Amino acid sequence: MVGDQIRLQLGEAAKAAAKAVGYYNAGTVEFIFDTTNDQFYFMEMNTRLQVEHPVTEMITGQDLVEWQIRVAAGQKLPITNQIHIPFNGHAIEARVYAEDPDNGFLPQTGKITVLREPDSMDGTVRVDTGIREGDTITTFYDPMISKVIVHGKDRDHAISGLYRALQQYKVIGLPTNIKFLERVLKHPVFKSGVFDTSFIEQNQDQLLKPSKELSLYRRGSVAIVKVWLENLKYRTRRDSDLDPWAMRDMFRINHSPMRSVTIVKGDEDAGEEFHVQYDSEHRFNVYLKDDKGMFCPIILDAECDLSNTNPDQMIIRTDHHSYMVDYYMDTKEYNIVTQLDYEGAPLNYKVKATKPIMDDEEEAAASAADHVKSPMPGTVVKVACKAGDKVKAGTVLATLESMKMEYQIKATHDCEVSNVHIQAGQFVNQKQKLISFA
Repeated sequence: MVGDQIRLQLGEAAKAAAKAVGYYNAGTVEFIFDTTNDQFYFMEMNTRLQVEHPVTEMITGQDLVEWQIRVAAGQKLPITNQIHIPFNGHAIEARVYAEDPDNGFLPQTGKITVLREPDSMDGTVRVDTGIREGDTITTFYDPMISKVIVHGKDRDHAISGLYRALQQYKVIGLPTNIKFLERVLKHPVFKSGVFDTSFIEQNQDQLLKPSKELSLYRRGSVAIVKVWLENLKYRTRRDSDLDPWAMRDMFRINHSPMRSVTIVKGDEDAGEEFHVQYDSEHRFNVYLKDDKGMFCPIILDAECDLSNTNPDQMIIRTDHHSYMVDYYMDTKEYNIVTQLDYEGAPLNYKVKATKPIMDDEEEAAASAADHVKSPMPGTVVKVACKAGDKVKAGTVLATLESMKMEYQIKATHDCEVSNVHIQAGQFVNQKQKLISFA
């Protein structure tokens, strides 16, 4: 669209604008280009590099940030003639945001519990970010997580490369626009290059898709993942412990134990209670109870194992099916299992958080504690006690909300409340002291 002559004219106009105000440093001048007559018009100038500057860097092989520092230090630029700047192929950039495209692109806040960035693909993929796994997206800053920039020999190859990179990108903990970006890249109108700012509005039926409902079969699979991973922890400990009575795994002699797992959708309090039966270390059955309390089979003789190629996938095989279950299990947040949808994005189904099985030593320590701490970062929804209250073990003292889930803080033993350190609406950090006992 923009040939060498037009590019030269744009450069001269940009330099003239900078000279007119006596500006000597890196800057970005924006123009509006009229494709009907190849005329351009000055729009604005920003006295800084733009967010899109990596696109230029990928095409030219130049480091614009280094250039900016050189200018500020009074040094000469390594290249001073526009015709000496190389142009190689095509580059495209996508901004990964913590936002909800299906809800008006509203910004989202929360902790990033899992962050899997795409690989460099032989240097053609670049990820600019200041976010790490475990960081929290707050309301105080822009919710951008990263920029993904991909280089290709032409526009089509760059689009294909960016699509592959975004497929590798996994962010769990809060909604993102990753899957929306993938749908944009696959859309024929975007691929054609002939579109304007009304592109999303005109194609929202294809670009903004509601999450698919998770089938009963797949919800049962989430329950299997939860039990299998939980059992793995205690099975590993069993293999290294000589005392069989200290083990907390599901192994039984002449008996197939059953464990209940509640799957909840979104912010709903109630959920479906699945009953997972342990046949062996790798085989499970899943049941639901009917109105008469009878067990109805959902999944039978499911053989389970972790994927050898992807640490966030489990392989489940039955007589009729063989499929992968994408998941994430946060052992720090009381074993919350998140099912990933058909596009790899977090679904709105989760295993209801429950207190994990504790060892005898852990139980004794909890019973003897003179205070309770927050098990997770979150907001205090309700405080149900005050100093001087005498409470029994198991009494609800406060309610926290974290990641759209409520968690009840309970007394670990019969005691008297000596001090309440929190109030409703307060944000607390993980392991922060909430309530002290006399």
